[in-house]
Amino acid sequence: MTEQTEPPTDSDEAEAAEAAPVASNRVVRVLRTFPFTLGVVALMLVLSVATGTLWNALNQRDLFQTVAYGLPSFQAGRWYTVVTGALFALTPMQYLAVTGGFAVLVGWSEWRLGTRKVAVATISAQLVGILGSALVIALLDGRWDWATRVANDLDVGFSAGALGAVAAASATLLPPWRGRLRFALVLYSVIAFLYIGLLWDLEHLLAVGFGLALGPFLLGRRPALRAPRLADGGCRRPGHVRHRRDIGLPRGDEDLIRIHRQSVLRRQYGAQLSIAVRQQRAPVTELTE
Repeated sequence: MTEQTEPPTDSDEAEAAEAAPVASNRVVRVLRTFPFTLGVVALMLVLSVATGTLWNALNQRDLFQTVAYGLPSFQAGRWYTVVTGALFALTPMQYLAVTGGFAVLVGWSEWRLGTRKVAVATISAQLVGILGSALVIALLDGRWDWATRVANDLDVGFSAGALGAVAAASATLLPPWRGRLRFALVLYSVIAFLYIGLLWDLEHLLAVGFGLALGPFLLGRRPALRAPRLADGGCRRPGHVRHRRDIGLPRGDEDLIRIHRQSVLRRQYGAQLSIAVRQQRAPVTELTE
């Protein structure tokens, strides 16, 4: 027996017609939310296809010396490499980590900060990481064995800018998550620099430090030097907010403070109210029976 397929009805065609605008609206919403992140990732992929680095390793071609950044490139006058080097990866396999990591880290930062602020944070952190590393190596070359060892190294990628953007976006979080994220970023960058000690480890360390300092300025407040709070210590009284600076809110943002206070009240009194309601309903049920 052969199964007979029913022809599409008018309702099916109507549902398909309604689904198409919904899908297109979602795509437009994503493009409007993450234009900087998606634009940079798309540019990386286009250049990788145009130059063939998506299937041929960049570090095995003469193009690497032309586009990669580092102290030798700056000494040769190739200052444009701070732009070109950010858009490549060393090997084809690294494109997955470079594009995927940039999409996740900078995408989250763009969602928290907005497009303009995340663009400022990412680009400035990348420049600080690259140029700061070159300056440190140039000053310590011949005086420190590590600086002498990496003085001729070159690098590509946008990882320093991505980590700096996350560090800056951590200023938008509430304690204790703000302290936890910052602690993880600092721990990673310091341990990688001390125990791995490659050129990009110094770039990451400088970019993370710069991003932590830049984040509060992007939100309109000055950074405060104090130990991060890794555990939630609770509030002094129900609905109490210690200070807008303690929950990561800029001055004048009363709406977010009110929302935070309401969430605290719901969390503390929600269970007690449900128990009280059940106790009030119990006698009524007995009388009706």
